[in-house]
Amino acid sequence: MARKRCPTTTVATPSDLARIDQLVDELVRAGDTRRLREVRRLLKGAADRRGSAERALRYGRDPVGWARERLKQPPWSRQAEAMEAVRDYRRVAVQSGHGVGKALSLDTALPTPDGWTTMRDVQPGSYLLDEHGQPVKVLGVSPIQERDTFDVVFDDGSTIVASDDHIWQVLDINDRHRERNQRLYRGQPAVTDWRESWHLTEARTTRELVASMRTTTGSKGGQLRWAVPTAKPVAGNAVLLPVPAYTFGAWLGDGEAAAAAITVSHEDAPHLLAQLAADGVQVRERPSRRRETNTGYGFVNGTYVALRDMGVLDNKHVPALYLRADEDARLALLAGIMDTDGFVQSNGAVAQLDITCEPIADAVTELAASFGWKVRRAVKRATYYGKDCGAVYRVSFRPDRQVFRLPRKIARLRIDGAAQRSRHTLRTIVDIRPVPGVPVKCVTVDSPTSLYLAGHSFIPTHNSHIASEIACWWLDVHPPGE
Repeated sequence: MARKRCPTTTVATPSDLARIDQLVDELVRAGDTRRLREVRRLLKGAADRRGSAERALRYGRDPVGWARERLKQPPWSRQAEAMEAVRDYRRVAVQSGHGVGKALSLDTALPTPDGWTTMRDVQPGSYLLDEHGQPVKVLGVSPIQERDTFDVVFDDGSTIVASDDHIWQVLDINDRHRERNQRLYRGQPAVTDWRESWHLTEARTTRELVASMRTTTGSKGGQLRWAVPTAKPVAGNAVLLPVPAYTFGAWLGDGEAAAAAITVSHEDAPHLLAQLAADGVQVRERPSRRRETNTGYGFVNGTYVALRDMGVLDNKHVPALYLRADEDARLALLAGIMDTDGFVQSNGAVAQLDITCEPIADAVTELAASFGWKVRRAVKRATYYGKDCGAVYRVSFRPDRQVFRLPRKIARLRIDGAAQRSRHTLRTIVDIRPVPGVPVKCVTVDSPTSLYLAGHSFIPTHNSHIASEIACWWLDVHPPGE
């Protein structure tokens, strides 16, 4: 049977357009709104038919190109095979859907607009976060599966346990080099943020990444090939906080565990007290055991009651209300902690916190990650004259905005320029190693990109919907009746 020819497109001539303009002018002068609406409907219909015909000509035999250019989501190899099979044959069976692959370990932490859940507990109707830090609804979940699983390791030490067919939206190092060179050739600005370049990424399964971890050229077996753009800052919630964010952060860093009081060095006191005053918090001086270097201040106007009601007295930690507050509040909280306990590494670009309180270290890790920054953690032992004084938790990150308010620390932190900043908006995959099979599960989210965040590092990942993509391609390029 001869294949049906794609429809042709009729192009309006200048004389046609002139007659249409004349008709519209006459109808406007006559005030004939009914006929104007009819003309608009006919013109829209003609434009729609022309657009459909043009898409049929361009994509009727190229469903893979349609997905790449129209959806900005290049199909991975098996998806491409399925789409081309549907193009060439009337009946095609595609094994896919919620129960097949595209899954993460049940223990995988998933950030939500209000805190955390796990892949085990997430259900339809729940909300996760997408790559832009916005809430995204879960439409469906798969049954629990047993599949080959791998530990995917990133350059900041983050790991995600994923099934062999789990799909990652990754950026090829060759495409990054090509984009940089093309921008240089066109005289365009350099890339400063790869989070704006999802259109350059491609979808690859875990197993496909294993088979192509490094480029085929270069020293030491080639360069690490694949990277995932980091997430944009979590939007968060505009909420009324029991204690102003900066004040609470400063108390977490240098406050007395059982009292609404803080100890500050003489050098920093004027600046820190000004920040507390800006928060509307009043203080009064109190005795300090080291009067020669520090001054103690007690909070007044109800701060003690607020700390007590939050359950943080003698139990320093950061409630989820603060960790999912809006960007300004989270940045103020982080500044309070970093002003009192943080410092800048000698390179001037990395902010660091060394603290003996693990819950505060966990909170700073989450705060930094919620801004899309890569965070590194380490644990060391604190000693004093040879005596082991317990664990010290080190948290370090390279921010793209100021995280201090004390002048001496602001002066030390250097925010990288464009050329350096872009590489910190990518997580390079450094290893993928098989692990004993664990139960896995996948979710479907209500997002045009199918991306959602996974793990305590807020890593964008996704599963794809091949059946819906095929249906959309068919409807988009085949006029009604075909």
